[in-house]
Amino acid sequence: MYLLYNLNHILNHIAMNRAPFYLLLTLIFVSCNIINSENEEKLSIKLNPEQIQFGEKPTIIIKNFTASAVRYHCRRDVEIFKNGEWEVYTTIFRANCFPLSIEPNDSHSIPINLFAEETGTYRVVIHISEKDRDEWILKQRTTNSIVITQ
Repeated sequence: MYLLYNLNHILNHIAMNRAPFYLLLTLIFVSCNIINSENEEKLSIKLNPEQIQFGEKPTIIIKNFTASAVRYHCRRDVEIFKNGEWEVYTTIFRANCFPLSIEPNDSHSIPINLFAEETGTYRVVIHISEKDRDEWILKQRTTNSIVITQ
């Protein structure tokens, strides 16, 4: 009985103060839509770990939080940070390599070799295809940077 009384009291309060209620309701729907749209368009591409030594291989971790599959292509550009700018260090392309499909809400880890011959800060530019209706659109995505030490 007490629960019904409280529910009736809340409904009467809402009926008397509709403007704040509708404003709150609108804000809730808008914020939920923003959160959902951000998650639908999210593709996380990270180079791990953030620091390695010569001879170690980092791993690219791709997490697909989008609504459709993406394709990871075998070509990648390794960039080095020098004089305050990113410069292409080397381009790696494997022949006879087919794109790797990563489904929605799935992830994939790819160990890679940077072919680095000097200490410094590096990042990788990878090539990803994203589906747009019936077409695959090739895009470049950049990883975070990592440091290579002796």
